[in-house]
Amino acid sequence: MFVFAHLSDPHLAPVPVPYPWQMFNKRFTSYLSWLLHKRHIHHPALLAAMLADIRSFAPHHVAITGDLTNVALPAEFIAARHWLESIGPAADVTVVPGNHDACVPIDWRHSFAHWAQFMAGSPDAGEPETPPASIRDFPFVRRRGAVAFVGLTSAVPMPVTGTPAAGRLGPQQIERLRHMLAGLGREGLFRVVLIHHAPHPMLSIRKALLDAPEFAATLAEAGAELVLHGHLHQSDFEEMAAAGGMIPVIGVPSASAKPYRDNPPARYHVYRLTGRPDRWRLEIEAREALPKAAGFRTERKFHLDLRQGGLAPGSDLKAAAGLATMLASAAPRDLPSAAETVLSGAT
Repeated sequence: MFVFAHLSDPHLAPVPVPYPWQMFNKRFTSYLSWLLHKRHIHHPALLAAMLADIRSFAPHHVAITGDLTNVALPAEFIAARHWLESIGPAADVTVVPGNHDACVPIDWRHSFAHWAQFMAGSPDAGEPETPPASIRDFPFVRRRGAVAFVGLTSAVPMPVTGTPAAGRLGPQQIERLRHMLAGLGREGLFRVVLIHHAPHPMLSIRKALLDAPEFAATLAEAGAELVLHGHLHQSDFEEMAAAGGMIPVIGVPSASAKPYRDNPPARYHVYRLTGRPDRWRLEIEAREALPKAAGFRTERKFHLDLRQGGLAPGSDLKAAAGLATMLASAAPRDLPSAAETVLSGAT
């Protein structure tokens, strides 16, 4: 059995006070949003309780899908590195960037270079892992037993208006992803694609993955077993078509947020993988924060039966995905909870 945890969007606090010259850009609106709204939502105590709860499961690996910072200040990247180190050795923790981590253009040396050891990968089996030296080095692959974590970056600076929280992979990264997934599939590995932005086609352009159709086409051709994302601050289950079957796409809420508006409290998922390429079994346990950061509880458990490339025929989650699709146009904000209602039957 291989056990791994997924969390996202910790929005680490407190946010350093920017120098005036750091604010003549998109940081101004992001920092204002933090002061007026988000600092009342994201709580370090919740995040600390989550990490303690994760440790109780002794996972082999922890995956984090972005938004560690809030306004992409250099000091935030340093603080985020210390936080990552508190989770575990870099070999046991993988991170990919989020849109807040690319709020404005910032030199690699003063930003993602601080996280490079947590994104070190090797394109070929048996080769030593190398930390990325720039955004051009994405995607990266981290082989851990029967699992291959494939890290993408959809985080690129966006304008204040129109597409402020949107993301983009770009044609070069998508093409490299196609080759990587195909090769990892031939190795018989369980391919977990890590991306910050949800690759759903019907999202508002303000926060969508702008090249989601190209991403979907790549997965349809090359295959994957699981896609994990954050960004929406919602529990989320969807499917993507692939040659080997339907690929489950699962998102989690913010790791540090108390409930607000229609968003749930902080959650993370524990994944337990068993089986082999033609008969994978993945148990998923959703852990949810208790009031006043008093700990975490199991919100629900369910399982996926998979084969190489996607869900196995007759999976008990087919009905859930169908219900989610049916409800999407009528009540998109209710989509995650509606899907989870069906999933509870698989507990």
